[in-house]
Amino acid sequence: MAKGGLTGLSGAKLALLDDNGAIIKGSMGIGDATGVYTVTAQNDLGMASANLTGLAPTLTAIYGNNVKTDVSVGKAQPSVALVINALDIDTKYRVLGYEKDTTTGGYTPTGKASKVALLLQTNLLNGDSVYFGFQNGTLVEGAGVNMATDTQNETRQTDQMTYSPNATDKMPVGYKVYVSSATGFSESAMMAEVFGATAPAQQAS
Repeated sequence: MAKGGLTGLSGAKLALLDDNGAIIKGSMGIGDATGVYTVTAQNDLGMASANLTGLAPTLTAIYGNNVKTDVSVGKAQPSVALVINALDIDTKYRVLGYEKDTTTGGYTPTGKASKVALLLQTNLLNGDSVYFGFQNGTLVEGAGVNMATDTQNETRQTDQMTYSPNATDKMPVGYKVYVSSATGFSESAMMAEVFGATAPAQQAS
């Protein structure tokens, strides 16, 4: 049986989604032929951190007759603060929803947040992999860019973004956890689920 406890951050994969929740492939997408971009130590200097918050639902105590009689369970509000050391610049602006101008080499903010699928990988203490998968979410950059002069040392700025997942039919809370040692785990099945066609869940009318 695998022991709990997470260690490290092994990497991340991202894919752009169209308005219908399908992966964008080819020249309009990012990454390889499947439209999936892998953050690597070689190309991007790797992932620095991924801070997941809001994974647990909110609890509200219900009181009656001067005692607590029940608990109302709210919905989780997951969010991921991503820090990548040096994300490929073209990929960065594509996932942030900028429009690329091939005649000037410019990237224009569109004011429209991009939709992105995301997969994060960490490990258990015994080396087993743990993945946090998000089928559909919004990715935005931090509020500002801080540039400063180099001195005897470089003044580097990392790429910091916030990812807010949407609920989908297969991930009603917005995310799913996969463990490599769990019964029935398949990396290919996980990839197909996270990076499949995933429009946000529609509430029944």
